[in-house]
Amino acid sequence: MGIKIIAENVKEGHVKHTNSSYFTMVAKGDDNKPVEVPGLILEGKEDVRRFVQAIRRRKFNADTESKMRSSSKEFLFDENMKLLEGQRCKVHLK
Repeated sequence: MGIKIIAENVKEGHVKHTNSSYFTMVAKGDDNKPVEVPGLILEGKEDVRRFVQAIRRRKFNADTESKMRSSSKEFLFDENMKLLEGQRCKVHLK
């Protein structure tokens, strides 16, 4: 399933796409535990493209999460401070 978010300036009549996202719904049984449902039916090339992209996003997100977890264990403060250059933030160390 997908969601498209738009912002509208009602005074000027301008509509602007601000965000798109996908979400997963989980079916639950009477015991409130997830239950298996019939498989998804892909009815065209666009459905196949979107489904394959979702698989790739899940893999990318899992890989990124894994890298973030491992890098936080060995956080090198001075080296990472360079990433803050040009960002709109101030560091106040206690």
